[in-house]
Amino acid sequence: MTSSPSALQRALITAAEHIKQHMMQIGSEQLRDQVELSVTSEGLRIELVDRSQSSFFDSGSSVLRPETERILSVIAKEVGQLANDVVI
Repeated sequence: MTSSPSALQRALITAAEHIKQHMMQIGSEQLRDQVELSVTSEGLRIELVDRSQSSFFDSGSSVLRPETERILSVIAKEVGQLANDVVI
């Protein structure tokens, strides 16, 4: 018998779904595919995975690409609404 998710887990799942939905509207598909979301026993895990053919930064630059800023803004908005601590 499996137990239903707690209110906290449901909130994390909802946040992950909102992030995915909003990311579909912005940025390049490659960058969206580099954002991995999962709900774990520790909370909502968000991984930003740089790839050799696609990066969150332009080559040789320390400045975020505009679509990266939009993706991070979506993530920040959702995470900011959660009651959990944030660990980076």
